[in-house]
Amino acid sequence: PNGFYGTRCESRNYCMPNPCANNGLCTQTTTGYICSCSFPYTGTNCQQIISTTTTTTVAPRAPCG
Repeated sequence: PNGFYGTRCESRNYCMPNPCANNGLCTQTTTGYICSCSFPYTGTNCQQIISTTTTTTVAPRAPCG
């Protein structure tokens, strides 16, 4: 089956098929996988877009004097 290997298909390759979206790079670990996402993507499977908007809070002006 797809994603398994070995003489009896007893081992699993968590990166086959690639679970990372948006051209993310899959790296297999002993317990699963980690996706390395390219900008502007983030999330477990590179499924979210990083917000590029910033919010600036301006303090109210204190009265002079």
